[in-house]
Amino acid sequence: MLRSHKIVLVSHCVLNQNSVVYPLARTSGPFKAIAQMLMDHDFGIVQLSCPEILMYGMDRLPMTKSEYDTPDYKSLCTELAKRDFELVRRFRDGNIRVAGIVGIDQSPSCSQIEDEGHFMTALKQFEELSNLPRIDIPESYAVGSKTADDFHERFIIWLSHL
Repeated sequence: MLRSHKIVLVSHCVLNQNSVVYPLARTSGPFKAIAQMLMDHDFGIVQLSCPEILMYGMDRLPMTKSEYDTPDYKSLCTELAKRDFELVRRFRDGNIRVAGIVGIDQSPSCSQIEDEGHFMTALKQFEELSNLPRIDIPESYAVGSKTADDFHERFIIWLSHL
């Protein structure tokens, strides 16, 4: 059976910029270079849930992390984290290793490194996910930019250590 036995969890909008609040999308679909690098390194890609769409829909306004800091939103993040973790658990039971998590810097839901978002906080309740290697795509990432080029170099190094 031809499998790499390794997956990376990826914030929803990395693979679907259509889910990003208007007008903040930085590309027309996925971050193609990032998806391609994951595929080039033989990682399966698991797209995490998007609590922002599920709670507020596509026509939502941009909101800060503190504006999302409500009991209902945190409850939704916890529910979605449990669902996503159940999928991870099934992969793990099938001898597939979760190697890391890709988030979005400064996202009120999916930031991991500096100011952890609500959804990533909910995912960390599961011990198997709390200590995984993590990387955030910079807020200023835009296709063809110096920031993107610099991030691609860091991302390849990060992938090579997983």
